[in-house]
Amino acid sequence: VRGNNQVTQMSFGGGIGYDATDFEASINATTIINEQTATQDTRRVTLNGNYTHKFKKGWEAIGLYQFESDEQQNLDGRSLFGGAIAKRIVNQRRHRVELYGGLAVNSEKFADTARTETLEGIVGARYRMRWAVDADLAFTVLPNLDDNSRVRTQMDGSLSVDLFSDFDFKVTVYDRYDSQPPPGNEKNDSGVTLGLSWEY
Repeated sequence: VRGNNQVTQMSFGGGIGYDATDFEASINATTIINEQTATQDTRRVTLNGNYTHKFKKGWEAIGLYQFESDEQQNLDGRSLFGGAIAKRIVNQRRHRVELYGGLAVNSEKFADTARTETLEGIVGARYRMRWAVDADLAFTVLPNLDDNSRVRTQMDGSLSVDLFSDFDFKVTVYDRYDSQPPPGNEKNDSGVTLGLSWEY
């Protein structure tokens, strides 16, 4: 629910990943459709690709690509190309905590505006738990290095509970914040989805 506007979300997604001794690679895509009672439906599309090379003592080098389009924020498309250095400060069998920092090029276009390319910093943390339930949470702050007054944040989380075989009940949450969107656009977009997931 956003204000007095009731929103029903439908989400579809999939991904593939590989975890080796010295590297990890993954690519994931999602589509979320917001069915709204007070206005027209909106759609949100994401694509994330990551490559992580593992070094000794918990250090990692990360290359990333992200694409997002979000009609709720009038975002026609944003591509983020970047790299970061990460450190696993907790690396246990059931729990993992990482801190990371780096740089990214943000190429974005909002509705009725020209495309822009800016340089952003990357500062964030990730948490992973594998226990009775599986939990993943990532929070990233992206200060704009070309415009010091603008900061974006990204939060993504998921919680999975085994049902049977390879099927899970899954709760996912996301939040996107932009301190200086184009005039008339919303600063924040967030959502929660419930569903079933299958892993092989």
